[in-house]
Amino acid sequence: MTKEEIISRLYDRYIKPTENKKGSFIGVEIEMPIVNLEHSAVDFEIVHTLTSVFLKEFGFIPTGIDEQGKIYSALNKQNGDIFSYDCSYNNMEFSFGKESELHTASPATLTLSDCSSRTTSCPSPSQSCQTARSRCAIRPTIPTTTSSPT
Repeated sequence: MTKEEIISRLYDRYIKPTENKKGSFIGVEIEMPIVNLEHSAVDFEIVHTLTSVFLKEFGFIPTGIDEQGKIYSALNKQNGDIFSYDCSYNNMEFSFGKESELHTASPATLTLSDCSSRTTSCPSPSQSCQTARSRCAIRPTIPTTTSSPT
């Protein structure tokens, strides 16, 4: 194989695929640190329990499992949203599926609990939050105030 053939194959394999225009999309990621308000280490059993409840409640499927069998990444196939732990189990990340318009990518002010109470924010009150295209089921509330431990 000649040098030119190697360069051509490398180009075709790694450079050429990036030249394909796939359109413009918007991506939104929200990272949230997990802290213990009692100023001690985070109990990872609580983190893993939260993960299991979240996946069950919002229809995510595991896509990444660590050596101890704990889930660190999950996907919602319906809308492309990804739930993961970024670098460690101390940092939760939501990567919302790609959108082509800014207004559909902006997070709603909703909590992660009691989906049924949020049907008014979904496209139709008769739809469950889990099946609504707006993905209202997993948009977290960003608190405006914080409380400090006493």
